[in-house]
Amino acid sequence: MKRTALIALVIVAGLGMQGCAAATGQEAPASDDTATASTPAPAASTPVPSATTDDARADADPLTPIHEDAHTSVFLADAAQISAIADIDVTPDTVDSVVSSLKREDAWASQPATKDYASLIAEAVARESHDATRAVKAVAHDDDARVKIVVLHTDHKNMAHIERGHAD
Repeated sequence: MKRTALIALVIVAGLGMQGCAAATGQEAPASDDTATASTPAPAASTPVPSATTDDARADADPLTPIHEDAHTSVFLADAAQISAIADIDVTPDTVDSVVSSLKREDAWASQPATKDYASLIAEAVARESHDATRAVKAVAHDDDARVKIVVLHTDHKNMAHIERGHAD
């Protein structure tokens, strides 16, 4: 449990940092045919859903708030839930496509829990696309990572915020 708390602390500390270095994406050249055969082919620019992934998206638990009061709603979404919302499987190769899909209001309107806040959340994903991309990347790489959506709804201000969260 302490290790999980440390990881969560590192993630939270990373939220305040801007300009994190991205992976270069360079691969070592293959030296023979067996190495080439084991190297996965690059992903297509437009992900094509398969029957199994469609089933997994359909079986995803509906998005529900982890906290809700008169002024705030907080949601945590895992990879399956984000895949269902975006209608694209969340993998390291599809992060940009997923984030682009999450910028659409109709993606969030498809979920009963977020339909009232769909435009706020879509605007937040567009406005905070760097944070949204980091959150979706985290979900793609870590089963315990979540996309955290915080919606503030008061008489004076309505807004949403996207960040990385954790299953704990």
